[in-house]
Amino acid sequence: MIDGGNGTTIPPSLEEFTEAQLKDLKKTPMPTPTVQIFSGGFAFPQQAVFDAAGNMWVSDSVANRVWVITPAQLAVSSANLNFTTTIKAITPPFVFNGALGIALHDGNLNVSNVNDTSIFVFDAGHLPAINQNIIASLTPDVVLSDDGMGSIQGPWALFFDTAGDLWSSNANAPFTLVKFGPNQITTSGDPTPETTISPFEVKVDKTTDESLSSPNGIAIDEKGNLVAISSASPFGVAGYDPKEQMVGGSIKPDVFLVGAHTTLNMPAGDNFGPDINVK
Repeated sequence: MIDGGNGTTIPPSLEEFTEAQLKDLKKTPMPTPTVQIFSGGFAFPQQAVFDAAGNMWVSDSVANRVWVITPAQLAVSSANLNFTTTIKAITPPFVFNGALGIALHDGNLNVSNVNDTSIFVFDAGHLPAINQNIIASLTPDVVLSDDGMGSIQGPWALFFDTAGDLWSSNANAPFTLVKFGPNQITTSGDPTPETTISPFEVKVDKTTDESLSSPNGIAIDEKGNLVAISSASPFGVAGYDPKEQMVGGSIKPDVFLVGAHTTLNMPAGDNFGPDINVK
């Protein structure tokens, strides 16, 4: 997990918890991380993905960098980790502006700019080799921009489905989830999403709430169900089945978790993992 710190006394870090610890959470709800990694390079790390080799790619929306950490480095606690590879996008006008959403697909690196209206795509053939202890200043091969209708507004999370479609969440108004087809993300431009899912007023316990409110994290399970997390009130969790995703528009979610009993308070990321039988 990524801990962004509190900006003063608690620095940002990466923390690992084992499967055994997760299974034992009800008995030991506040476990100590088995590995904890700090670095002087971290400013506000927020999202991460693993590649096929086990390297962890971490986006930092304040440092405007992508850090790459090897499996060997992830296995040992560190008070001040030196990154093997650092990626910057510094060629104006293609400069990281709140590098946040991150996804690897077909070897390509995709990064969203949460303070902007753009998504950068870096071709696999242009990415630096790992383990060279280098700082790579790259120009994105593809730049996706807003279509003038709110298609990319504060993009927070990026996720690829099994068809190779790129999903993004818009944390800024109009608070939508958008899908770009594989052919729309190979060249720079301002494509109109193939699918847009908009907020829907859902009535729960006599209260009407918006299904999407500054959506942040998005995830898709093995059956193709899409789940999005709203980081603004009412802090809901909205889930959509594959058929509804194809239709798009202002659709009622199949699953909507909201309310005080959820104890959600400004949730951000989400993900699907294996069933570890937590008891």
